[in-house]
Amino acid sequence: MEVLYLVSIAFIVFFVYQAYKGFVKSNTKNSSVKEWHHLDPISQRFESNEIDTSYVYFIKESGMGHIKIGKADDPDQRKKELSTGSSHIHEIVHLIKTKAPYKTENFFHCHFRNKRIKGEWFDLTENDLSWIQREDYPREIEDSIKGY
Repeated sequence: MEVLYLVSIAFIVFFVYQAYKGFVKSNTKNSSVKEWHHLDPISQRFESNEIDTSYVYFIKESGMGHIKIGKADDPDQRKKELSTGSSHIHEIVHLIKTKAPYKTENFFHCHFRNKRIKGEWFDLTENDLSWIQREDYPREIEDSIKGY
């Protein structure tokens, strides 16, 4: 009796497993299409932020000479905002027009991560500024500037 019981349980488990395997296989055929379909609105939302041309700016503050690497649609307005309530003079030392400001700014932040003071402020040397102004960047930065 116990053997018959174990055999029947084994058959039930086998058939449940086969049914589950068939269910998973049939659902995964279309799932990649559905997943990409569901991701489409997300990609459009993030890409839409980078369609319009914007700027990555490098602003120097007169006190310690630190450089702020940021992004703005209107860098002059951003410079004025930084100067409001500050005793330091802020000077735009370089602008990069880009179709992907978030990505480009992030690449520069990563490139100078060892020189970060706090937030978007960096302690860059004159050689660093010369390199920025020469615009001879690594390929990933060049591609992000172009919007790739």
